[in-house]
Amino acid sequence: MLQKKEPLAVGEEYVHTALRIAHSVSMGVEHLHSQVPPVLHCDLAARSVLIRATDGHTYLADFGLAKCASQFPAMRQLASPSSVQVPIEALECISKRRTPMEWHLHGVFLRPTDVYMFGLFVHELLAGCPPFQNYSDEEAVIQLFKAKLLVGSSELGELCTEVPLAVRELMQSCLLPLDLSQWLEGGEEPKERPGISSVTQQLEASCVETSTWASRAAVYNALLPRF
Repeated sequence: MLQKKEPLAVGEEYVHTALRIAHSVSMGVEHLHSQVPPVLHCDLAARSVLIRATDGHTYLADFGLAKCASQFPAMRQLASPSSVQVPIEALECISKRRTPMEWHLHGVFLRPTDVYMFGLFVHELLAGCPPFQNYSDEEAVIQLFKAKLLVGSSELGELCTEVPLAVRELMQSCLLPLDLSQWLEGGEEPKERPGISSVTQQLEASCVETSTWASRAAVYNALLPRF
C-alpha cells in the first residue's frame, strides 16, 4: 500500500515506469470486464497491485470484494448485467475515499465505477500518495459532494511536470461523474467515463511516447516500499 514517506525521486524514467505498471493493471481489469457476465474488481488501489522485485512484473491481486456483475440481481429492483449491489457485509471493507458518487448515493458498482477507482490508482501511482491523505473518510466524502475532483489537486496530490498532458486528461475522464437517470430506469450503462479497453489503449500509447526505461531498478525500489 502506498504510504506517505519522503518525496519520490520523480522524473521522466519514473513516470514512464509508473505508466507501464498502470498499463499492465489496466489489461488485468480489461480481462475482468470482458467476461460474460463482467467481473468487477470493486477494490482497485495501489494496495491491490503486486510488483515482482526481480523483473518488475506486475500482478493485479486482492480479489476479496470482486463480484460477478450479475451475482445480486435479486437485490435490485432494476437488475443490470453490468452492475453489482454490494452486500452489506462488504460495506465497511470499501474505502469511502476511493469510491465515486454512484456508490455513495446508490450503493451500486458498475464497470465505470472500476474505471473511476482505476483512475485514482494511476493518480496515486504518479503522485506517490493516496487520495485525500490529509482528510478523514467523512471529510473525503464531503469533498466529493462539494466539487468536481481535479487531477493534481491538493485533495488527490500534486503531479510532477513530467506527467504527460494526455495522461492527465485520461485520469480526469476516469473521474467524471455519471448520470444514472436513464440507467436507473432500465437504460444502458452510463458512458461519461471511458471504457477500460479505451483506457488501456491510451496508456499503451503514452508508454510508447515517453522515455525508455533501461535502468528501471531504482524506480521499482522507490515504488515497492509504498505498496
